[in-house]
Amino acid sequence: MSFFNVPCTRRRVAHGYRDTTTGKWVEGASTDTEIQASIQPISGKELLSLPEGRRERENIKGYTSSEIRELDPETGNADFIIFGGNTYKVVNSRLRTYLLPHYHFEAMKE
Repeated sequence: MSFFNVPCTRRRVAHGYRDTTTGKWVEGASTDTEIQASIQPISGKELLSLPEGRRERENIKGYTSSEIRELDPETGNADFIIFGGNTYKVVNSRLRTYLLPHYHFEAMKE
């Protein structure tokens, strides 16, 4: 996917773990990777279909050939997209394989 792509950063956070010595939670390390994506605001119709808790936040959608991981309900881990000085948590991501294989994702501002 190369139409209207802009550089942005995908932040991937590794799974955290509980330190067996101290019993404290240790966050996983994060890795930043520059990717190219077509980032767009969501439409008014899409906004109305969002759950109420997400409507108050800024939401974006995007298209990219880079792998994007959505929010895992069990661990709470998800990729983050850093774009325009803002950080967005990916809440939905699907691999589309028609025409050009690409990921379509939705993310909300942190």
